[in-house]
Amino acid sequence: MEYIGFLCRINSDHWHPSGALRLYRILPIAQLLESMGKKLFIYSPRHLNPNTGMVSGCTFEKDRFVQRLIPMPTITGNWFAGSNHPIKEGELPVKEFFTWAKEHHRKIFPHPAFANLTGNKLSTYNTVKNFDEALLPQGESWENRKEQLKKYLNQSKKIYIKPVHGKEGNHICTVTQQNTLTLAHFIDKEKHIIHQNNLTATTEKLKQFCITDSYMIQQGITNKIFPNPFSLRIVTINDGNCWQAIHWVIAAKEPTDVSNLYQGGNAHHSLDFLSSVLSMDKAQDLLDRVLSIATKLAKYLNSMYENQLFEMAFDFVVDDDLAPYLLEINRISGVAVPHLRSNKSLKGLLHLSETEQAAYQRYLIPLGEYTGKFLLKQHKRDS
Repeated sequence: MEYIGFLCRINSDHWHPSGALRLYRILPIAQLLESMGKKLFIYSPRHLNPNTGMVSGCTFEKDRFVQRLIPMPTITGNWFAGSNHPIKEGELPVKEFFTWAKEHHRKIFPHPAFANLTGNKLSTYNTVKNFDEALLPQGESWENRKEQLKKYLNQSKKIYIKPVHGKEGNHICTVTQQNTLTLAHFIDKEKHIIHQNNLTATTEKLKQFCITDSYMIQQGITNKIFPNPFSLRIVTINDGNCWQAIHWVIAAKEPTDVSNLYQGGNAHHSLDFLSSVLSMDKAQDLLDRVLSIATKLAKYLNSMYENQLFEMAFDFVVDDDLAPYLLEINRISGVAVPHLRSNKSLKGLLHLSETEQAAYQRYLIPLGEYTGKFLLKQHKRDS
């Protein structure tokens, strides 16, 4: 049996992938590879024995995961996150794993350096700026200065100050200028609002909030056409021959400053959501324009990383003229697609409702099959 590897966090007590992302996304890949006579082997960097080249992990067999010990596969896909995750005695640190893999000619996709880009919003901003500056809201490193705050508020009624290494919308600050200045701080799914009298007081309060990370300041993109904020998520997947795209909308349940899922947003089918406000022609035109941009950007980024990328997720917003702006790039997409709950158990995944099964077929089966085809193409080249 030939194995193709996949890196992700493993629950080593029960030897199966941990979390909904890995369960939902991995099963379609495993099923595609199985149909092509290959077996998907799921493992964590920490479980490699550098002295023997053997690694503990698991494979999916019918309706359960089975622990196995095999030589590290020559081709491996990588969703692993958590290089700072504590390791137990005898486990291999992540940096040493990647060094060993490179020295022993094991190929890991995507290029490991891509995680450094997508994990840093300022680096992502500057990279996309070289691709198309008009695609980005104005932004730069936050310097905790009143003059900088004033400059941005002169250009936009709302600005965002967000952690460079942040995720899930946590620790984002927004400043809105209407009759007064309103400062909002998002932390652990709660929004804390403070009304300020002047820029000096607002800047001082921001200094208290912006201490967990480096921050960047960014122009807010306003849209009065849609009742609540939303972002259009475009997931681009390299199937080994060309770039495919799958998409959905993440929208806030009410007027607010952020729309992501962690802060209470919901997922919707793209055209259903857009055409609820726009005509179908305008909705399709907007979607087509954003898809074209995302595909070109995916090809541009792939060329920067030696054509070793197979997935990236782009979050777009639009202004009152329906011009798209890129907010964020993620190296992998989540599984919070429309009408599919984030079951974290294998049992929950194997017993979906009819509506959930339809969503699984519409979004996650294609994502898995495209990924599987990419890995098969790399395996064939390496054989």
